Amino acid sequence: MHAISDLGKVITDIFPRLELIIGKQKKVSELNAQEAKHRFNYVFKNFISAIANKQHPLILFIDDFQWADTASLDILKSILLDKSIKYFMLIGTYRHKEVSANLPFDLFNRAVKKQSANYTRILLQNLDTQNINRLVKDALITDKGKMIINAL
Repeated sequence: MHAISDLGKVITDIFPRLELIIGKQKKVSELNAQEAKHRFNYVFKNFISAIANKQHPLILFIDDFQWADTASLDILKSILLDKSIKYFMLIGTYRHKEVSANLPFDLFNRAVKKQSANYTRILLQNLDTQNINRLVKDALITDKGKMIINAL
């Protein structure tokens, strides 16, 4: 893959199954921790930029986002704020009651909100009994009005 040139091993070391798509990668030189982080961020951003295009936009969904580690938040922030990366959308869910001020996720959230014009936050409330009943009914009743019963 041209976007990651000879540095694909940097990504496949983290995501081994990616080799099934981009093939076996040759070894890369050892670097100190800071240089390795910069190299990974560079290669990963190029990879995302190459696969997220107009014909095939990329949407990444992360649940319980409040527990993400700092390194992951840093790379996601750099991708989201990179104006050259288009057709990439991040959807994250988190429990706002579990987010404390000035912890990594809160800092990430505020930075992206401040620096990105494409930031939307939707606060969802708990489902009430009527909505839960409707959800269960819709899941268990066929369009012909018969109850679906699965025996285990």
